[in-house]
Amino acid sequence: MSVAVLYGAEGVRALRNSVGAALMARDVLVAEGRDTLKFLQSQVSQDLGGLEIGGSNWSFLLQPTGKLVGFLRVTRVGADTVLAQIVRLVQD
Repeated sequence: MSVAVLYGAEGVRALRNSVGAALMARDVLVAEGRDTLKFLQSQVSQDLGGLEIGGSNWSFLLQPTGKLVGFLRVTRVGADTVLAQIVRLVQD
């Protein structure tokens, strides 16, 4: 098995017209405490209220103005503990 790595316009065409994958750097955040879900709820676009332990949701990370910062996967790993994998779409 061989894997071709394509960059630039050629890579974009391969993703659109064929099979491919995009590598994206992620930041990982672990948040814990009794108000963790309440705080995160105010920062993301998805409702996290029904997220069970072991469950996860994709969501958008928003600025206080509602502007999109990136997207993330939120996984509830404990009653008051959340793991967030953040993919930034814009630079600071």
